[in-house]
Amino acid sequence: MIITITGRSGSGKTTLCEYLKQKKTNICFISTDQIGHNILNQPKIKKQLVDLYSENILTNEDIDRKKLRPLVKNNLDMYNKVIHPILRDEINKCIRTYDKTNDNIIIDSALIKEFDLQNISDIIILIKRDIPDNEMAKIQEDFKSPDFIILNTTKNHLFEESIKILDSLKL
Repeated sequence: MIITITGRSGSGKTTLCEYLKQKKTNICFISTDQIGHNILNQPKIKKQLVDLYSENILTNEDIDRKKLRPLVKNNLDMYNKVIHPILRDEINKCIRTYDKTNDNIIIDSALIKEFDLQNISDIIILIKRDIPDNEMAKIQEDFKSPDFIILNTTKNHLFEESIKILDSLKL
C-alpha cells in the first residue's frame, strides 16, 4: 500500500513521518524534500541550474540552497521544469525499489499533482493547520479528495490520529 502524507509547508508532515518511522517499522518512507536536496548536486542538474541562474549559486562547487532560494522564487516555473521531471523519476525509482522489499510505503510530499502522487497513492492523508476554506477548496482541486484529514492542533493529537488511521488500515 502506498500512502502519501501531504500538507502545506510547516503543517507537520515531516514531524509525523519521523515519529511514524519509530513506531511503524514495517513501513518504508520516502521524503520528496530529501530526494530534491540530493539531486541538486547531480552534475546534469547542477549544470542546468548554473546555466539558469549563474555560478553565484555555488559555494565550494556545490549548489547553495540559500543562494538559490530567492532566485527560484522569482522564476519558479523554470526551476520546476528542470527539477520536477528528475524528482518524479527518482520518486518512482524509490517506489519500485521499496515495492520489491516491502508492501507499505509512506511518501512525505507537499506536492501531489506535480509528481502524479494522486495516481500512485492508494491513500492520501492531508495534514491541515488552520487552512482557510477557500485554500482547502484549492488543495482539493489539485488532487482527488484526501482519504483522511488530520487537523494538527498539537503533536500528540497529530500522532494519535495518525496511529488510529494506520491501525484502521492494518499497518
